[in-house]
Amino acid sequence: MTYDEVLIAKRAASALLMLDDGGFAMAGFAENFKGFKVIAGVFDAWLLRADAAGKQVWSFGYGGAGVDIAADLVALPDGGFAVAGVSNSSNLIGEPKIAGGSDAWLFRTDSKGALLWNRTFGGEGDDSAVAVVVAGAGGFAIGGTAFTKGLPGAPNINTHSDFWLIRTDAAGKPLWDKTFGSAVDDIAHALVATADGGFALAGSSGAVKPVGPPSDCGCAALLVRTDGNGVLLWQRNFSEFGARYAQSVAQTADGFILAGVAGGADSGLAQKYLEDAKFFGATDLWLLRVDAAGNPLWSRTFGGSSVDYALAVQQLTDGGFAASGTTFSKVLPGGPRCRPSRG
Repeated sequence: MTYDEVLIAKRAASALLMLDDGGFAMAGFAENFKGFKVIAGVFDAWLLRADAAGKQVWSFGYGGAGVDIAADLVALPDGGFAVAGVSNSSNLIGEPKIAGGSDAWLFRTDSKGALLWNRTFGGEGDDSAVAVVVAGAGGFAIGGTAFTKGLPGAPNINTHSDFWLIRTDAAGKPLWDKTFGSAVDDIAHALVATADGGFALAGSSGAVKPVGPPSDCGCAALLVRTDGNGVLLWQRNFSEFGARYAQSVAQTADGFILAGVAGGADSGLAQKYLEDAKFFGATDLWLLRVDAAGNPLWSRTFGGSSVDYALAVQQLTDGGFAASGTTFSKVLPGGPRCRPSRG
């Protein structure tokens, strides 16, 4: 989410977890509103804990004098949380110092939401984190995008932005970081830890900046696979499917499922790969299943006559998949009529 989109949104949830006790934890960002006061800045990262009935247990803001956004969270065995996002605040509590316009940000709380520590990662550019997973013996892996051209330990492989993978110990201190991508801008949207201890990052290649559903951006969905030390195993670009970006990735028994958006001016290139005879609208919600080497198994699109795109996907216990996203289409095949502005 861009700075301008944050100013428009005012407050939003970025991630939601169902907890072992039946309750929920939600992360995002917020400005001042009833029952919530920002610490000192424009927006704070926002973490909310609710019980099984959805009643708020506690709600806290985290950050400094600038814009602080929580993008993802994981629940930890002691009942606390690790939260990843982006910050441009120069006065975060503790050790962090912002090196550039913005930095990737990781912080840890206890079970009652009290801040235990902050960490920031980045260089002179606008660097950010979009996802966090538990990795190794209590450590973490963070996925994001590096715009800095010379990160310590992980210099960009080109002069544009790259996918960025950071590995930390249990206290959030960096162990290593790696960058991946192509000769154009690469923007990461999702990260998953794989069963063999490695990682997969999904996003877009060729995007100018991480906004909107890009119907004519010239970008293509990109999937990167690494081992547990961040060594690249393979990366696949799915431009032949008319796929603009992958917003979510999940591991399956035999590979991965990606969800995002497909379509646009040159979408005719993808017709032979799709089950449907044509794209439904300007862009469609898009699913792609690949094997363990990244080879496509099938691709599907869903939507109406306008802009539709996926934000998340999960595999179900019966082997099928559930995807969620956004539609601007007034009518969806087999579904209810949506509002003219947004469904």
